[in-house]
Formats: sequence, structure tokens, C-alpha cells
Amino acid sequence: MWGRFEVIRREKLVAIAVVLVFIASIAYVIYTNYIISYIKTSSMEPTYNRGDLVIIRRVDPEDISIGDTIVYRSPVEPILILHRVVAIKIVNGTRYFLTKGDNPRTNPYVDPWGWISEDRVVGVLVARVPYLGMVFLLFDELGARFLLFLLGVLLILFFATGADTKTISIAPLLQYVRGRRIATAYIFCILILVLFLCTTRFFGQNVWSVNTVSKAIHVSDQGDYYLVVKLNVTSKINYMESVNRIEIHVILNGEEIGFGVWKISYPFYGTKIVSVGILLSRALGNTQNISISAYVTVYDYMTGAYRKCSCQL
Repeated sequence: MWGRFEVIRREKLVAIAVVLVFIASIAYVIYTNYIISYIKTSSMEPTYNRGDLVIIRRVDPEDISIGDTIVYRSPVEPILILHRVVAIKIVNGTRYFLTKGDNPRTNPYVDPWGWISEDRVVGVLVARVPYLGMVFLLFDELGARFLLFLLGVLLILFFATGADTKTISIAPLLQYVRGRRIATAYIFCILILVLFLCTTRFFGQNVWSVNTVSKAIHVSDQGDYYLVVKLNVTSKINYMESVNRIEIHVILNGEEIGFGVWKISYPFYGTKIVSVGILLSRALGNTQNISISAYVTVYDYMTGAYRKCSCQL
């Protein structure tokens, strides 16, 4: 009997060890390839909002393209910045990135510190969870952190003082979770989710448009000429299909002198007014003689299908 007990105990320990190794392996892969963070400012609104939880993937600098939203270490203060890549250049084998926020009100120009070296880049934004980061923003305040610490201490004291008088067991809770009511609720929620995904394909106006609100030429502190185009992006197709990429080409006398990209990582329904920076290959004093063409990609997030359309801005 004792030997059988030892075998069962050994099997349980082995199973626990396997589970722990599996969890540790997944955690290591996630830690080495991804970063989960949250947005603290409004510089990327309305594309990404203050309080959004974002997932950042570590990438090789060579894999970063114009239009990508990257996270990098600020050259002027010890913070991380999430902005869009306006232009890329290579100097002596090192890549440099010119960046800008999407918010036309707070970030009308490219970032004032100019070109960012590849060694400052942390990664590229690949996904976001809307407003979930508000919880972390709340605890950015010193008083909120103190309250959280105090709550933790009180919980520890509560369980520590109650340990001698009663035993806490989660077995009833697990039995309840396995009950028929909970299983029925799970199935109901899954059906509701499937129904939502299917019906969202049929709601909407099935229209989209991209229009220029304004355009202006600026000169950076480093002497680079760039064009800032303020776009009105309307996407009212349905809740699973939307505009997700706009390629902008600046033409002067039949020659392309600038290229920019705005893109978004999630489907949206409505209108967004964004500010896109485009580095120019030559100095210009005004926008009178230039023409701007755009290639708009409409992406179906449910099926993965997409279509491209061209328009003049």
C-alpha cells in the first residue's frame, strides 16, 4: 500500500514538473519575443488611444518598414515612445528612423529629436487591446500605488490570521465550475460570440473614403523637408472589414519625391482624422505643383481577404 502511494506521489510530481517546464518555456518564448505594455499619452490618437494595452514584437531593424508603429527609447528622457516610422535611412551600415505621432493636434510635425538609431528600437506594435491599459495608468499615480500596496498587506494579514481557525478549500468552487450550469453558460457564450462574428458582416453602410483635410511642407531641425498630410479616413463597411493601409505617393513633374504609409492593426468602423508625415527627396517651398496619389487596402479581418483601390488626394 505504501509503495503504491509512493508511485502515485511520484507520478503527480512528474506531472507537476512537466506542467511547470511547459509554462516556463512558453513564458521564455513570450519574454524573448514580445513585450506587453500600455499607452500613456494621446500622441497616436485616434489610431491608438491613451490607455490601450499593446503587444510589441521584438524584430530585426531590417524588418522595420515605413508606416510601422515602433517603440523606441527616447534620446532626451528615460521613457519609451510609440510612434510611426516616417522614413528610413542607412548610414555606415546602421539604420536610422524618422518618426511621428498620428495625432494632428498634439503631433503636427515629425519628432523634434530627428533620426533614431536602430539600437534604440525596442520592437514593432502588432496588436492592441482597447483601454485595458487604463488599469495600469491608474496605478501610475503614487497615491494609487500606495493604496494597492496597502490592500495587498491587508489581504495577507487576513489570510494569515484566518489560517489557524479555518481551512480554505477551492474544491467546492472547482466542482461548481464543472457543473452543468456553468457548462451551459460557456456554450451559450460561444454561440453568442459566433453569432456576433457572423452578424457583424451584415451591419454597416458598405462605404469607405480617404480625403485630404490639409497638407503642408515643413523643415525639420536637421534640414529635412517633409510633407504632412492630414487625412480623413472613413471606413463604414462592416464591423469586421475596414480600411487598414494607405500608401501615399507624392509626385512632382512625373517623378516620385516622397512615400508614406498609414496603417492600423485592428478593424474599425467610423472616421479617423490622422496626420501622416512623408519625407521629401528635394526641397520645396509649397504644395502647389505636387500631386498626391494613394493606394488604399481594405482588409477583411475574418477571412483574410483584401482588395486595393487607388485614388487621388
